[in-house]
Amino acid sequence: MVKRTRKPVAESLESRRLMAAVSMDAHWDHHAKQITAPLQIENASGVRAAEVRIQYDPQVLTTDASNIRVGDFWEDNAGLVVNVDQEQGTIIAFVYTAQAVDQTDGDVIEIDFEYRTSQARRLPTTIDVQEVELNEGQIGLDNAPVTGEDNVDRTLSPMPQRLDFQRGNRHTDRFGQPPWWRTLRPADVDVMFGDRMADDACGSIYGPQLPSRRS
Repeated sequence: MVKRTRKPVAESLESRRLMAAVSMDAHWDHHAKQITAPLQIENASGVRAAEVRIQYDPQVLTTDASNIRVGDFWEDNAGLVVNVDQEQGTIIAFVYTAQAVDQTDGDVIEIDFEYRTSQARRLPTTIDVQEVELNEGQIGLDNAPVTGEDNVDRTLSPMPQRLDFQRGNRHTDRFGQPPWWRTLRPADVDVMFGDRMADDACGSIYGPQLPSRRS
């Protein structure tokens, strides 16, 4: 009987190539009154093309092709073909370049969203990254996105309700003040003054004023 032995072979860590990963981020631009959502990529080598499909709630958010652009991953050297269906809430974007980029990390695309209505700001909503393909699927993803909830998606929490201090508010208490003014939270005050100071309201008085006392 022949006894077989296996000789251990040292494997270089460099030969074990890390798989790429994607994620969606989002932040609120207070001055532009919009959400900027970049699709980010990490550990991706030799990328020359990316195809992305994203779903969002068209009753809450709105965007169009002019609000979608290539990210810094492509070093300002890539073409973009994008199709937005606002009625269905879908985005299909294809980014391509003649040669593979040197970058391994960065933003693949950036999307600017606006809330459809002021009431929509009070609703939670999710930007669902449904599909990302790199080099027509030749580059694998460690966390390939799927349709529905996964760790690639980005959920937006409801924004604090903007408080209205304009004259003519009929919902007042016996002092002539809105009923909520005595129970303001610090976070509400920050949002309130941030919104009002950003508007062109020179000469206005912000915040409820206590009635004057007559002697």
